[in-house]
Amino acid sequence: MGNFEEEIADWSKAGIDPVEWATESHDLAVHAGYRRLPRHIPPEAPVPVQSCTDDNDIVHRMLALHESVSNRYLSAAGPVIEEQLTKAGTRLALVLNDIWK
Repeated sequence: MGNFEEEIADWSKAGIDPVEWATESHDLAVHAGYRRLPRHIPPEAPVPVQSCTDDNDIVHRMLALHESVSNRYLSAAGPVIEEQLTKAGTRLALVLNDIWK
């Protein structure tokens, strides 16, 4: 598990910016996640979604691909995931503290 004590202080000082957080997460998903997968799955055009089974039942279609990831992928993506989860906890604390001021 990573040690993010110094980073947590910096993340906390950055304040609350959900648009920045979402952009950062998307960029990391594209560059550190999806690009490293063994098979490229092209994005689909968005459709209105009312429930988890909408969007042409994407969950079952993705499961049918039987994708798996290698240890190399996990080693590369793991630290990114760990940092993003730590950021998420820090950011949630910022939001909750702001609500309860």
